[in-house]
Formats: sequence, C-alpha cells, structure tokens
Amino acid sequence: MADSLGVGPSGLNPTGGFTLPDVDSLDAAARSLRQHADDFLTGVATATAIWRGLSSSYSSDESPTVLAAFGTIMPAAQRVQGTGAGTAAALTVFSGTCRDLKLRLEAYGRQVHVLDADIDVFPTTVEKTNVVKDEVITTTVRQHWTGEADLTARHDRLAAEVKVIHDDYLTAQNTCAAALAEVSGGPTYRAPRSGTTI
Repeated sequence: MADSLGVGPSGLNPTGGFTLPDVDSLDAAARSLRQHADDFLTGVATATAIWRGLSSSYSSDESPTVLAAFGTIMPAAQRVQGTGAGTAAALTVFSGTCRDLKLRLEAYGRQVHVLDADIDVFPTTVEKTNVVKDEVITTTVRQHWTGEADLTARHDRLAAEVKVIHDDYLTAQNTCAAALAEVSGGPTYRAPRSGTTI
C-alpha cells in the first residue's frame, strides 16, 4: 500500500523524487527563440540593404552618420542572432537529454510498482514446525521482506538506478548552464560539488 506521496512498501518513490521539465515546452521555446533570432537578423539585413541602396540618392547633413550606423548594426545583429541560436541549441540539447531521462524514469517507476506489489504479497508471518521429543511444536515467526534476497537485490538495484538518473539530470542541467554562460559571454559556469543526495 502506498503512502500519500505514492511511496509504497519498498520505500522507493516511483517518481524518483524529482520532476523533469516539460520537454515539449522547452522544444517549443527553443524553436521560437531560433526563429525570432533568425527573423531579427533578416530584418536588420533587409534594412541595411535598403539603406545602402539609398546611399546614392540620399543626401543630407546626417546621411554619412545614418549610413555609417548600418555598418555597425549588422555585426551587432549577427551577434544577437548567434546568441539566440546558441541559446536555442543549448535548450534543445537539454530537452533531448531530459526526454531520454523521462523514459528511463518512467521505466524505473513501473519497476518500483512491480516491486511494491511483490512486497505487498510477501508473507509477514510464517509458521515454523519443529519436532521436539516426538512432539510437534508450531510457532509463528514474523519476517520482513528485507530478509528476502531477491526483493532486497531488486530494491538496491532500483535505488542505484534512480540515483544514476538523478545524477544524469544534474549533469544535463550543469551542461546546459555552462553552454548558456558561454553563449552569453558571462562568467564560466562551474557546477556545484557533486555528492548531492536525493
């Protein structure tokens, strides 16, 4: 029987105890960001081309300043587009990793439910019969599922598996954060010390 958090008699949380991000929303955000970055660059490139085309017919006191401005706008627009594309790429990689982790976490959860069902039917008491001086003595002995080698081995394997999934999720977060820091030109991201427990 599971508790209010969904944790059954094995003590393992079938959700792993952590929540993965909505990968479809991440993918949509990455696509949108990439599209907006590309559209921005296209718009600036179009405006630059139009103004350059006007250079022979546009003459005023400020025309050298206005036309020169487009020489600096295009490289800046390319940097903005590159940052947007790099950010979108980092989010896409993170989303792909999380999609894989979600499948692994769901498989883990199914195995936890099977283990919990097996523990639920594990007998908590057994009758032991001994013969002492030709007399049969029957006693009831309490037992716990942790004394059963197969159940304990499955529990330990699942506990190790969810830790690996969680560690892989932390690594994916750290990799994404480092990529975003690099794209933005910010300080180098350094992951916190490992050893975080669930």
